[in-house]
Amino acid sequence: MRATLALKQIPYRATHISLLNDDTESPEYLAKNPIGTVPTLKVNDSDYLIESLAILRYLDVLKPTPGFWTGHHSDRSATPVDEAKVGALCEIINSGTHPIQNLPVLHYLSKEPFEQKKWAHHWIQNGLAQFEKLLSFYGAATHFCYGNTLTAADICLVPQVYNALRYDVDITTFPLIHRIHRHLLSLDCFLVSHPDLFKPKD
Repeated sequence: MRATLALKQIPYRATHISLLNDDTESPEYLAKNPIGTVPTLKVNDSDYLIESLAILRYLDVLKPTPGFWTGHHSDRSATPVDEAKVGALCEIINSGTHPIQNLPVLHYLSKEPFEQKKWAHHWIQNGLAQFEKLLSFYGAATHFCYGNTLTAADICLVPQVYNALRYDVDITTFPLIHRIHRHLLSLDCFLVSHPDLFKPKD
């Protein structure tokens, strides 16, 4: 989400929420997001938005340029089919990979860190394999997941690869993802929003 705000040059103030410390279960947080998930985006004194893709779509409507649901194609105009293909890539991560390696799932599965890591590794590996297949099927460009510009699919990919590396998934086994991810991390919007920059100081 921070990368999206940076890309669209929307000023914001980040508040660290620790899932490990159950910050999302506090009455204060639940008053803003009753299902206790992250991220939560405050848009005014009374409205808070939740769920990543819903927030991405809101920000794209709020500030349409640069847009990131279709991808620019130098040889033709973007179409609704392009938007649907970008959406499919997003959903592989947003609904098919990320939820089943979240902390609540891991804690329900087992109290043993080894079992949690084994589970997360398996499902991230599986999700990225599907993502890689779809990238190939859609004819991924050299630097981005779809088309010649950054799309929502790229915004979904970067944090998922960050999690993959935490669970020792070998990204080099996915050559398209590996190539695209390396390029994305060179872009300003990802450099200034990298998760390591937002870890709480000791």
